[in-house]
Amino acid sequence: MPRGEALKPYQIKGRGLGTKEDTPPLCVKVKPEISAAIRALPNRSEWLRRVITRAAQQELLNSDW
Repeated sequence: MPRGEALKPYQIKGRGLGTKEDTPPLCVKVKPEISAAIRALPNRSEWLRRVITRAAQQELLNSDW
């Protein structure tokens, strides 16, 4: 693989994500046991997007989701 190939911008696919208007990915640290449970999910990225979006809608934007 050419050296620059690994440096391509990350794009999220599905549900209209991955467009140029999207913000950069979020990164968070969690306890090792939480990390292990999430990493064991077959669809962890989708699950994380769903629960973070739901929590932000309910707790930060005060809207019913």
